[in-house]
Amino acid sequence: MTLSDTFYSARNNSYVEHSAKKVALMLMKRGIDRKEVKPPAIYDRLVEIFGKNHPEMPATPDRQNAIRIIRRWIDDVEYEGLDVPYDPAEVGVELRSYVARLAVLKSAMFKGEKLTAGEVEQAKRTLIEFQDPHGETVDLLAQYAVLWELAEREAKGSLTSDIEDLFTYAPWVSNEASQLYRVAKETGLIEDFAWLRLIAVLVAPDPSGSYPEAKIPEMITGIHAHLNLPYVWSYTRKSIDDGWFLGVTYRDDPALLAGVTEPTDAEHCKRYANWHRYLQLIQSGAETETITLPIGRDGQEQSDD
Repeated sequence: MTLSDTFYSARNNSYVEHSAKKVALMLMKRGIDRKEVKPPAIYDRLVEIFGKNHPEMPATPDRQNAIRIIRRWIDDVEYEGLDVPYDPAEVGVELRSYVARLAVLKSAMFKGEKLTAGEVEQAKRTLIEFQDPHGETVDLLAQYAVLWELAEREAKGSLTSDIEDLFTYAPWVSNEASQLYRVAKETGLIEDFAWLRLIAVLVAPDPSGSYPEAKIPEMITGIHAHLNLPYVWSYTRKSIDDGWFLGVTYRDDPALLAGVTEPTDAEHCKRYANWHRYLQLIQSGAETETITLPIGRDGQEQSDD
C-alpha cells in the first residue's frame, strides 16, 4: 500500500487514530475552515467522520442531547486556530516523523519559529504529492517551500491554482514531466508557473529606479533543481503598473549558458540544496545568506538561506 492509498482510505478523516471525544477537542481548538465552531457544528462533523452509531459517539439518538454531551466534552477548551505552534499529540503516526523533520527545518530557516498547526494541515498534502518523507529525491527544503506557500495562501484565502498546476505536472518525476510543465506554460495551458515566494528571489529597484543584477543564493538554485523546474531560478519584481510578476531563467537560456562555466541541468544543481547539510551549518553557527520574501504576512518577511 502506498502513502496515497493510505490517505485515500481516510480521505475525509484527518483523525483516524483519535477517539470521537479527542476529535471534538481538536475541532474546538483548531476550528473548521479556519473558523471557530460551536458544539452543534462539532457534532455534525463527528457524525461525518464516525457516523452516529460509532461506540465512541454520544450514546443517544437525540441530536440535542448529543450536543449537550459534546458541550461537556469541550467545556474547558478554548479556540486557538491554526496560526499557533502545532501539538505533536494531534498528529497521526502517518505524519508524525515527517512533520517533526519539517519542524526542525523551519526552526533553522526562521530562527526558532515553530511549525504551525496550519502548516501541519498542508503537510498532509505535500506528503501525498511528493511521496518522499525523508527528502531522498525531492529535498525537504524544496518540499517545505511548497508547503509554506500552501499554508500562507490558505491563511489569507488566496487562490492556489498555480500550485495545483505544479502538482498536476509534477516536474520532479522526470525530465519529460519538467518539459511538459514548460510547454504547458508556453502554450497557455496554465496561466503561470508556481509562485513559490520562499525561492522566488526579490529583485528590488535601487534609488535610481533601475534593477540591479540579483544575486541568487546557491541553495535557491538547488531547491529549484530538486523540484526539477525547467528554469534555474525564479525571481519577483514589480511591473510598471506597480504590481508583482514572476520571472524565470530557463536552464537552456543562451544568455545564461554564455556566462556560466558549470552545467545548469537539475541533476547537477541538486547538490546546492541538502537539508541535512543545511541543518549542520545552522547548528554549527556558520553564516548563511539571507533572502527577502517579496510578499508575505506581517512578521514573516525574511528567511535564512
